[in-house]
Amino acid sequence: MKKLNKFTKGTFKVLAKHLELFNFTHEPETLHHIRIEIKKIKAILEAIHNSNKQFKVHQHFLPFRRLFRKAAALREPLVTAELASGRPDEEKKSIADLDASNKGIVELTKEITFYLKCEGKQRKTIIAAVSKIHKKTFDKYIRKLIRQIMPDLYPKLHKNRIHKIRKKIKTLLYLSETRKLLTKSKRAFLKYLEESIGQLHDKDILLASVKNKALGVDSKILTELKLQYRKDMTAVSSSIRKFYTKQ
Repeated sequence: MKKLNKFTKGTFKVLAKHLELFNFTHEPETLHHIRIEIKKIKAILEAIHNSNKQFKVHQHFLPFRRLFRKAAALREPLVTAELASGRPDEEKKSIADLDASNKGIVELTKEITFYLKCEGKQRKTIIAAVSKIHKKTFDKYIRKLIRQIMPDLYPKLHKNRIHKIRKKIKTLLYLSETRKLLTKSKRAFLKYLEESIGQLHDKDILLASVKNKALGVDSKILTELKLQYRKDMTAVSSSIRKFYTKQ
């Protein structure tokens, strides 16, 4: 599994690069990249566990989970504020706009500094575990993920499970970068689906914030947002039907 090994090493390298970058720039976009690389590591850990049940995903993911959650605590309010404004093309808010005390930034930078000091040991342990994964076992796992996704999408989209479905799609897309087990059309469809569900998730968070009165939103913008949410959900459902009826 040379490609999976290379993918794992590359993911650790890119994550470290973005963590170091955030400590200097505090750019919101860097938070997004940090979260993507951590999701890739989670997918790798799950692949290892599939091959070796003694390998505990939760235990090895804890350092990354702390980074992930603190990055989310800074990024999600920015995404929500952008949607709530109804003007996604306007100048984007900075983290400082919503974290005036810098508490969130301080907490994340401390976590980043601690992680980078211990990163070497964690990386070596995971890469060593990846090197023991057999190709047949890995391929079987990828095919299992493909089989698990379809029942929740077609013939009926299980909307209450849509975000769990997205996590499985992400895992499949990340890991399949190392093996050509997805056709181009299926990969393109899953990528579209993952991005579309992600946009629905952002709107979900905003609507929940409004419902809980944690965020004030202009009534006109809220009405438009609800309408767009229904349209987006209909579009996703339609795309799923079209794709699977052609299979």
